[in-house]
Amino acid sequence: MTPGLFRPFRLLTIAATVLASTSAALAGDDTADRHAPRAGAPAEKPATVEEMLRRQSETLERLERLVLAQQERIARLEAEVASRTSVAPIPGQLPSVSPESSVSPPAPSRPDLDAAAANQDADAVATRLETLEKRFGNFRFSGDIRFRYEGFYNQGFDLPADTGPRNRFRVRVRAGISGRIDNHFDWGLRLSTGTFTDPISPNQTLSDFYERKPVSLERAFLRFTTDSDPVNLELHAGKFEPTWKRTAFTFDNDLTVEGASERLRFRVSKDRPLRAVQLIAWQLPFRERSAGADATILGGQILTEWSWSKNWSSTIAGTFHDFEQANVIPPALNGGSTDVNGSLEYGSTNAIVRNPFTNALEFRSDFRVVNALGELTYTGLHPRFPLMFSVEWLHNTGAFDNQRDGGYAFVTLGQRQQQGDWYFNYAFWKAERDVYPSVFMESDTLQTNSVLHWAMAAYMLRRNVELSGRYFLQRRLQTVSPVNRWLNRFQLDVVYSF
Repeated sequence: MTPGLFRPFRLLTIAATVLASTSAALAGDDTADRHAPRAGAPAEKPATVEEMLRRQSETLERLERLVLAQQERIARLEAEVASRTSVAPIPGQLPSVSPESSVSPPAPSRPDLDAAAANQDADAVATRLETLEKRFGNFRFSGDIRFRYEGFYNQGFDLPADTGPRNRFRVRVRAGISGRIDNHFDWGLRLSTGTFTDPISPNQTLSDFYERKPVSLERAFLRFTTDSDPVNLELHAGKFEPTWKRTAFTFDNDLTVEGASERLRFRVSKDRPLRAVQLIAWQLPFRERSAGADATILGGQILTEWSWSKNWSSTIAGTFHDFEQANVIPPALNGGSTDVNGSLEYGSTNAIVRNPFTNALEFRSDFRVVNALGELTYTGLHPRFPLMFSVEWLHNTGAFDNQRDGGYAFVTLGQRQQQGDWYFNYAFWKAERDVYPSVFMESDTLQTNSVLHWAMAAYMLRRNVELSGRYFLQRRLQTVSPVNRWLNRFQLDVVYSF
């Protein structure tokens, strides 16, 4: 019964009950006789009219509550039926009758048939999504936008006079899509800003009369994994981020290599200090030639993973890089930023000489580099403040002279994952002139023949918005000039990730 119909019924019921009770009390009837006290029983005080009315009112209130509870149940059932049909009925309102319905009344609603039709539509949508997933796999979009202010002070290194400060704004935009084909195959693509001839930096300076900024392919790879335990094999092919343990002391964090890589991971134990061992190899051509041998990086790494206690863990890695035909690099230096696939727009801090027989520019040294890297992590301070120490050593076994060693050490505190997170780090860098090919190293520093201090602080304004600042203090390690300035470089970044 709907509320609109119940209200007059309730009023009629109350009125009829009150009249019946009043008549029985005033005129007397056989009900009073049937409830008269027996002989010898103590006499009861007859109920007054007000007492009888009060009792009747309480009875009616109980009945009203019962009817209201039934109404609520009916309304819930109506809502459930309406959710399965295209038009939901309005509680308490009778269906309207159009002139056409008086001639040909519509068929009564069948909730069971409507629900079946809705289920069929849902099944059809699920089937189409499943077909799309089988064909293309699962998709994931990601990327970031970074705006940077950068200032240079006390420039010139070993020049007789300071060249004056420099200030600039830069932007980096990256957008990618990745997907999983099945439990064994996945893939990834990413576009990025940055000039075509600078593989170690996606930054684009806001300059050049507001010209449009180039966007190019930064990543494109396929990956296969056996997804097995305790031994797992991974294969990478295409243009991808380095698969081995490394720092920017060898490859800049924005550099994506090209070629193939293989990684074999052995899980050793779950309760002993040595947890896993990884064997990684790579073959990375960086200049293909129609005549002559191709320029390629061949390398391998042994990486061990350790867990010493609940809060202490570490990794230890030994790496070897062999740069085959590295002398294709010097002739390609200092090209134009508008060139495509033909040059590098920046120079080198390695020793370069001119071959007296061919008159071609060449490196003075070969590059066959041994690299040792260790990291130690402590998580007992606070869940949001892990502490990590890292030490790295480089040695070029193919160097022409004793300018062949380098060291890099840094410490970090905190994380950059949740809103309110803080992150701090300090690093020290010392690299002799021919320790490593400088064209692939960290882009924001003087790569080789340099000594460097840098400090960084970052704060997460939101889970995906970061504010950070970095300060660099660097100079040449060796120079023939009596002047050797410390360059001051400051960066302030705002990064939005999605």
